[in-house]
Amino acid sequence: MSDTLAPTLQGGAAPPSEPVFYVPGEHHPKNGTLLGFWVYLMSDCLIFACLFATYGVLGRSYAAGPSGADLFDLPLVAVNTSLLLLSSITYGFAMLEMRRNRIGATQLWLAVTGILGLGFLSLELYEFAHLIHQGAGPQRSAFLSSFFTLVGTHGLHVTFGIVWLVTMMIQVQMHGLIPENRRRLMCLSMFWHFLDLIWVGVFTFVYLMGVLP
Repeated sequence: MSDTLAPTLQGGAAPPSEPVFYVPGEHHPKNGTLLGFWVYLMSDCLIFACLFATYGVLGRSYAAGPSGADLFDLPLVAVNTSLLLLSSITYGFAMLEMRRNRIGATQLWLAVTGILGLGFLSLELYEFAHLIHQGAGPQRSAFLSSFFTLVGTHGLHVTFGIVWLVTMMIQVQMHGLIPENRRRLMCLSMFWHFLDLIWVGVFTFVYLMGVLP
């Protein structure tokens, strides 16, 4: 049966200029957002896989310049890593409070997550500024170009995640924990944990292996 309502023509009357359509079911397909977001995450995985592969090829091309052992401050990077991993835990607490339908507690843990993310970005920007001040900018060697590209791309993702998080806090404050906001918070949760996973790879492959002789 067609979804188009065909009006009966009487007395030779002209048909209506625009047909009337009726959508019998739910407009938004069930789990369509989550499926689409998984597709996006897989495409992001390909981007970071290319960046890791590029660093793997160029990571020892110092061009007679400084190496990772000369530049990397592991205690600072360890603190930075702790901030990001803690933010993943606090986001998990926010999701638990969301399931309990506690708006205030959810907002609190989201705010803590955002603060930890800002701390991570601040230390990363400090590290970049310190390296550039030492004359170890991205133009110094292929090693530094691939380093700044990989770590900087991850930092941009964290920045977008914080913007998304603030937007969601505003949406929850305005509309509460409606199904749409729960679905969006779930997508943001997958994105945030994905960034943590990528950073573990960066910390191991770039920093820890970079200080080896």
